[in-house]
Amino acid sequence: AGGKELNAEGMYLMPGFIDCHAHTGGNQAPFAEYVFKLWMSHGVTTICEPGSGNGIEWTVDQKNKSAKNVITAPRIKAYTYFGMGSSDPISTTEQARAWVRDNKLKGADGIKFLGASPSIMEAALDENKKLGLRSNCHHAQLDVARWNVINSAKAGLTSMEHWYGLPEAMFDKQTVQNYPLNYNYTNEQDRFSEAGKLWKQAAAPGSEKWNDVMNTLLSLDFTLDP
Repeated sequence: AGGKELNAEGMYLMPGFIDCHAHTGGNQAPFAEYVFKLWMSHGVTTICEPGSGNGIEWTVDQKNKSAKNVITAPRIKAYTYFGMGSSDPISTTEQARAWVRDNKLKGADGIKFLGASPSIMEAALDENKKLGLRSNCHHAQLDVARWNVINSAKAGLTSMEHWYGLPEAMFDKQTVQNYPLNYNYTNEQDRFSEAGKLWKQAAAPGSEKWNDVMNTLLSLDFTLDP
């Protein structure tokens, strides 16, 4: 009673899409109401917010309003940029674990990492996993020489974002990327234009190193989110 019946003869019925990397707020999607409706109109009914520019409190508020159908929006999985909201930079493992616990109390579903020292990453991921939360990482090119996708996966990260950190995990003759001297990390055009060249620096497809990385990620049920 009160339902709406559609004649879908000759059409296709599909489940709602899940967008695993959907920024809202900040300078990437400042008008959240617009992008929420844009996703919904294109069949995206669940999103993972990988670090909102508006902060975790705002994101959790939108998540709760969506769940109650107070706003027109997909279901939201709310992640926080690691260290966001902290008064001081996280420099010890104890600070990392405390921040992760506080993030859970704020209602976050997970953490978005950009990279940190190995000890900080290990502590944060360990604590996050104990709390049952998920995690993803944009392995910033400035940190991948000491912490790549394999390190993250073994430490408990649940997904990598984009391609960063994966070719570096397959380096078998070097540790640091071979970039041109005029490479500008803050220029995304530079980063994207050099991306394919990193794969050429990595182990050859089908080689022992290449297969070892692939099989390790498969065994850990690790997700690649390009």
